[in-house]
Amino acid sequence: MSVFAHQTFTEAQINRIQWGRRVESADGAHLLSHAGSDLEISYWNEGHAEVDFVIRKGNRLLAIEVKSAYNKITVLKNFSTKFPHAQLLQLDHRGIAWQDFIATDPRDFFRG
Repeated sequence: MSVFAHQTFTEAQINRIQWGRRVESADGAHLLSHAGSDLEISYWNEGHAEVDFVIRKGNRLLAIEVKSAYNKITVLKNFSTKFPHAQLLQLDHRGIAWQDFIATDPRDFFRG
């Protein structure tokens, strides 16, 4: 994954694994650019279950899963079992598009 890959945007999208890494990196960069004293950015990993990004704002949690593989919904369900009050956000065709995500301040995803 590099600027030196010599691929067009369309060519980069063809390799689903590489494209997923690029989108996840872009989403992470977006979150970090908005991090501050009110937002803590991390991830969650337990056994084979991993959530790409977890944002803490005060006592509220937002779990974000970027990859569009269908088994990833199970990961968010596992997370919500451990943290039942957390909000869950799927970045794919079933949830929110990554393009919309990176155009939005992460604070706007917290309810209330």
